[in-house]
Amino acid sequence: TLPATEMRMNTDVFRSQMQALKASGVPVISMKEFLEWKLGDRQLPAKCVMITIDDGWKSVYTDAYPILKETGFPFTNVQAGTLAFTNTNAMALGSISMGAGARMTTASALTLNSGATLGSHSVSHLYPRYWRAAQRKGTQAVLELATAEIGNSRKILQEKFPGSSVEAYCYPGGFILPEMISKAEEAGFQAAFT
Repeated sequence: TLPATEMRMNTDVFRSQMQALKASGVPVISMKEFLEWKLGDRQLPAKCVMITIDDGWKSVYTDAYPILKETGFPFTNVQAGTLAFTNTNAMALGSISMGAGARMTTASALTLNSGATLGSHSVSHLYPRYWRAAQRKGTQAVLELATAEIGNSRKILQEKFPGSSVEAYCYPGGFILPEMISKAEEAGFQAAFT
């Protein structure tokens, strides 16, 4: 119900978008189907959609999940079939700068896990300025930061959510350095997104 921004939309708008997508008949694919296609193990329709949701805000559970469950669309976050990328530190703390209770709880994420895919969005959701600062210090500094933020995020999520494969990564702020790509591959991610 907060005012719409570049990063936020009204729940009614999201509902109408999902209803329009359903009415269009365009297939909505899961992360698993996408990864199978990427590896050459599956064919996809010429037109299809994959739904992704970043950051693990509480509204993913309270607002988006019921709508996605109604439509039967897969998504990525921690369960369903769409795609919500989760920042592991934010989930551990319960909130960051948005105020207490703004982040999805682990219990909510576990509920989602019955129908969504879990993807990683790093440990601390560092914005590009942190990566640029490391870059100024040299390759080793970037590699150490990438290990801490990318490599550890997958381990943390797999420990916190046993049985979740956590095969996709989303770069916070869409910022990418070559060292980040190599660390995502080394950590076992099958795909990474901006």
